[in-house]
Amino acid sequence: MNHSFPGNDAELEKILAHSDSAALPDDGFSLRVMAHLPAPLPRRSTSYNKQRAILCTLGALAGLGVSWKYGLASLDLSVVSAQLNQAGSKILSVSSDPSWIAAGVIILCSILYAFLSDSSRGILDR
Repeated sequence: MNHSFPGNDAELEKILAHSDSAALPDDGFSLRVMAHLPAPLPRRSTSYNKQRAILCTLGALAGLGVSWKYGLASLDLSVVSAQLNQAGSKILSVSSDPSWIAAGVIILCSILYAFLSDSSRGILDR
């Protein structure tokens, strides 16, 4: 090149756009470089997600069947509501401790990481 080194990208783009010289011959260089690059990693198929959905559905149906067999039909919702209120008040009294809050945040982040899609997991792993 007969030009001095440009000071910024705009000058370089201008020089390259108005260059009178022809492009350099490739002579198969690009093909040789591409042939030596490693193969792309195989993508996980969508059947993995289908398997996960099927297993979760079967687990939910099994849990529903067991709970129906052992008393879901005769379930008293007022008793369940009272027990949930008691459990909720205990959880609220314990949750003011900072160590429990930190543990909860770690658990939540772990669950989110475990169930993120493969494409977003690839972004986080970089």
